[in-house]
Amino acid sequence: MVVTVVALVAALAPVVDVSAAPTWLPAGSVAPAVTSGEAGAVDLDAAGNAVAVWTQATGGEPQVVASSRPAGGSWGVPVPLSAPGAAALHPQVVLGGDGRATAVWFRATGPGTYALQSSTRSPGGAWTSPVDLPGDTSAAAEAALVVRPGASVVVAWPRTVGGLWSLSTSMRTATGSWSTPVDLSSGSPVMPGRPRLAVDGSILTTAVWSVSDGARWTVRAASAPLSGTWAASVTVSPTDQDAVDPDLAVAGNGTAMVVWGRWNGADRWVAQSSTRPAQQTGWSGPADLSTSGFSVGGVEVATNTFGQSSQSGNIGVGFAIPSNTAKRIADEIIKTGKATHAVLGVRARTASDSSNSEVGNGAQIVSVEPNSAASDGGLRAGDVITAVGDRTVTSSTELTAAIRSSTPGGKVTLTVQRGTSAQKIQVTLGSTTS
Repeated sequence: MVVTVVALVAALAPVVDVSAAPTWLPAGSVAPAVTSGEAGAVDLDAAGNAVAVWTQATGGEPQVVASSRPAGGSWGVPVPLSAPGAAALHPQVVLGGDGRATAVWFRATGPGTYALQSSTRSPGGAWTSPVDLPGDTSAAAEAALVVRPGASVVVAWPRTVGGLWSLSTSMRTATGSWSTPVDLSSGSPVMPGRPRLAVDGSILTTAVWSVSDGARWTVRAASAPLSGTWAASVTVSPTDQDAVDPDLAVAGNGTAMVVWGRWNGADRWVAQSSTRPAQQTGWSGPADLSTSGFSVGGVEVATNTFGQSSQSGNIGVGFAIPSNTAKRIADEIIKTGKATHAVLGVRARTASDSSNSEVGNGAQIVSVEPNSAASDGGLRAGDVITAVGDRTVTSSTELTAAIRSSTPGGKVTLTVQRGTSAQKIQVTLGSTTS
């Protein structure tokens, strides 16, 4: 198949005038067709230069590759970043204003173990050989990257320390090496989920993520000034029910907003938010965003042109933001206003091998939304989805990506492990407009 990163960068096809009216350009291939691949990430600088990373494989283990495109130009020949011979997964990339690009990914280092690796491309130069970030190996998870003023880069990722999980960060200056990891949370028996990073107009770096104490999931946040250290993390979600899948946006004046999904204790997921006002350190009490009676999934928040934030996925049922909240972020949404996404209608977590909690072997369904594609297809809580079509799924994040890249209303065949038997289940995906 053609590498799915094409869909991510279709709007970045060669252009003549980057200041032209905001119209989507025809889709263009970034790379030739390969046997399999994983959608990665793309970033732009203020001048319109772009860099994209993804994984691809032709009969072997997936490898991280990158391609660059100068403003007004064409995509270059893809360059391999990770070494061949071991699986490389979940790449992310950022592009600084000085033209320096940084990519990170997880690479298998042994049975069920992975290391976070990095490569850097200097302005006008070539990508460096990959280096392991300091610290222990961890499962192939999800990392977050952000560029700060002065071209320093911050990464956040889950890693294991003494057999327990931490959410760690490391910083690298424009010409230096990665610093010793700083643990923002530690001692969890379960891998932290969905880290997000952003830098606001006051040059404050903020991180959000979800963490479990073994009984309950909560959303936490921490921040650090440009030349200072990370403050102690704080819990921003209620602690009486699970809160998961946070997303983060910041503004030029220093205001920050985090959103997440919270279980109502009975039969619904509720979209909630908390705000940190400009020039303050405290977060507001959680506010419900979604309409009563609806269940949400993959809550997202946008950022305006003064901030930086990461992307997020949605495999559940979409929600409508009330008008007073929508007005706050209206100028942050693409001018076309709406986007249609495929939805399956499940809440899922990464399923792990019974003897090693770090090994992902599918996306295990936690709950099925009523009257959804999943319920109509006969999916059940406890089912483990291991593939969507011919695309292998080893984690809940990969399920999100596979569903998001599918056609709304289209039919897909899921490979499902139910108890000791594997079966194929065809579902007709739903759709939501956001």
